[in-house]
Amino acid sequence: MISRRNVVAERAFEWRSADRAPALEPDQIHLWVVMPEAMRMMFEEPRYRLMLSDRERRRASLIADPVKHRLYVAGRAGSRVLLERYTGVSNAELEFDSGPRGKPELCRSARYGDLKFNYTVSAGHAFYGFARNRNLGVDMEVFPRSVAVGRFARRILTAREAWSWGAVPADQANNAMLCCWTRKEAYGKLLGVGIRYAMNQVTLFSHLDQDHWHTFATVLFEGENSIPDGRLCGIQVGLPVAGAAALMFDRGAVEPEFRALTPTMSFWNRQQ
Repeated sequence: MISRRNVVAERAFEWRSADRAPALEPDQIHLWVVMPEAMRMMFEEPRYRLMLSDRERRRASLIADPVKHRLYVAGRAGSRVLLERYTGVSNAELEFDSGPRGKPELCRSARYGDLKFNYTVSAGHAFYGFARNRNLGVDMEVFPRSVAVGRFARRILTAREAWSWGAVPADQANNAMLCCWTRKEAYGKLLGVGIRYAMNQVTLFSHLDQDHWHTFATVLFEGENSIPDGRLCGIQVGLPVAGAAALMFDRGAVEPEFRALTPTMSFWNRQQ
């Protein structure tokens, strides 16, 4: 049995049940955690599966693992429902584009209000982030999950992080490493590269007693020296379920206000 204790500091959020999406103001970030019951419904009921684009359905058909297949379909359907609620635009009329490194995003249009979004799925759950005028990336790992801690440490820790890592008790190393992983992946997802970057060159995990950190959008990729500098913030998110999660976002001129929400089952049947 892997300990659920966590030596890594987390930001405590008050997760509120929601049967509708609240107005998203420019200096807010809304976080949503969707529970397994709703995820199962979005996979099993045809009306949600039909929300996916032809390209998404083709991609889903190539996912051989049935668990990953269900999570992909439900996660995509959930993102489309939430995008409908935030934009007031029907799913059939939503237009998507890809960022410079392939990150899905809404096309530039006044009707979308410069809405930014990102999501991830894990163990039957989904975690979404929405903001206006701020890029963001999210990642989540629901416990229990076992990882090869030593191999991960050699692969993703910077020298500075490795020094801090020495203070992690052995019985908490697994979950602490998952916290580190969520930070690294949320960073990559904000930049649009996912995990396809040199994680051991970006320090995000040197102060385990702090639930937030600051960094810059500068990383090394094959074939390019860097991407343009930008100030970024990160938060280790305290979830409403046992797990590790991280949010990365553009720092901006104003500290954002956060709202943490879990949709009720009636949320999914409510009209825009």
